[in-house]
Amino acid sequence: ELLAAADAPTLVCTALALACHAVVVVLELWIALGGAAAVEELIRRVWVFQLINYTVCGCWLVCRLLSTRLQLSRSRPQLKGDLSQLADSAPATSSQYAQEAAVTQIVKAAFVVIATLLCLHFVGVDVQKWLALTSLSGVVFSFLLGDILANLFGGFVLYLTQPFAQGDWVQSSDGTLDGWIQSLGWYYTSVRRWDKRPQYIPNSSFAFMPIVNCSRMTHRRIKFNMKLRMRDLSRLEEILADMRSLVENHNDIDKNMHQICRWRSIGEYAAGVWVSCYTTQIPLAQYLRIQESILLGMLGILQRYGTTVASSLERFIPVGEPETTSEFRRVIQARAVLLNRERDLEDENARLQAEREALKSGWADAEAGRRELENMEANNQQLEELVTTRRESYEKRQRVLETKDRARKYRRWAKHNLEQSVQRLKAKSYSLTEAETLYQEATRMRASGIQMALEAVQMDSAAVESEREALVREKALLAREDVSLDESMVLTGS
Repeated sequence: ELLAAADAPTLVCTALALACHAVVVVLELWIALGGAAAVEELIRRVWVFQLINYTVCGCWLVCRLLSTRLQLSRSRPQLKGDLSQLADSAPATSSQYAQEAAVTQIVKAAFVVIATLLCLHFVGVDVQKWLALTSLSGVVFSFLLGDILANLFGGFVLYLTQPFAQGDWVQSSDGTLDGWIQSLGWYYTSVRRWDKRPQYIPNSSFAFMPIVNCSRMTHRRIKFNMKLRMRDLSRLEEILADMRSLVENHNDIDKNMHQICRWRSIGEYAAGVWVSCYTTQIPLAQYLRIQESILLGMLGILQRYGTTVASSLERFIPVGEPETTSEFRRVIQARAVLLNRERDLEDENARLQAEREALKSGWADAEAGRRELENMEANNQQLEELVTTRRESYEKRQRVLETKDRARKYRRWAKHNLEQSVQRLKAKSYSLTEAETLYQEATRMRASGIQMALEAVQMDSAAVESEREALVREKALLAREDVSLDESMVLTGS
């Protein structure tokens, strides 16, 4: 893996070096053939680029070798699968990896700085002036880039102090941080939470955040409080002796740490036994197995003495008295309250059901009223159409009468003109030409009167047809069963 890490820098450096040598050979041949003298400056620049190539590729090679060496020396599980397994490694492994990571990062940073200074020197930059300018501009950068510099300095401090390493399980006192360190960078630290979501924390935040490194624990503590019945106080000493023997003789309990199993408190209905000890196994699965074995052993001891753990439903009762306690009475009272509440809920449900049925009936009545209103609206619309038809027929009859009156007037005028023409012809007061003209005018007026009479007849036929249609519609409307008496009277009046 070290050789594989060195492949890329070596290949790039070799390719660039061969390219530079080829360019130099071509330029020297050009000079030998009488080329321009300015080519020598170009050759010098090519050699400068060659030095920069060696410097950069060398720095790259060293950084890759250091990173690969750090990964090879790491004997901790990867960030895959069950993250809880990361907390099962020994704390010495975490400290060792933190030291190796800190040294690797500092050495890589030093090589990068040295390579940068060498490259600046090769291109002709005065390194001392550049460093002086950097120191003077540092004050300005501290104001402009305060947060960035604070995070960079925080990352440097984390590498020096080594409070945690990659893969450590860490927690914060306020609960905002709880997960495994996935990567420790110069600007921020990546944490993988229990829900597998990544959390990115700026390095400057760790200066004010109390951190608990759970991966560096040396022991896991078993601590619980077991409550025994008050009626078993006479055998409590024997029970405690067997429990202490179980804890002290357990193979997975650290004998160098305290092993406590004592009667610690007495309550209203139970005697509290406090158990506290430390396991030699750090992995979570093994810790739970040890704690389970201790709990099962203590329950076995209680069963051997014919007792069990205390319950809040039991009290210390002298011999001969019934075991109906105040707790039972409270339970019965609570049950009675619940039953009353259940009956009230049933009554409320019945009332709501009756209201629902009433609402359904009201909705049905409203729907029937709506349909009735729709029918009445349809009848009113038909009545309006019938009245409109009658009005149109009446107007047509009026126009017919007016046309007939005009026709009669034209016919009277024509008759009057004919009579005058005949009388004047008899009296010989007009010539034959004037009499013929007057006769023709009378004929035209008579023809106009006849034409208007024909139009009046046609209009009268249309009015009669309209009245017939209105009568048919009126009969159809009156034949319907849902037409009231008032509507029939209205139709008769129309």
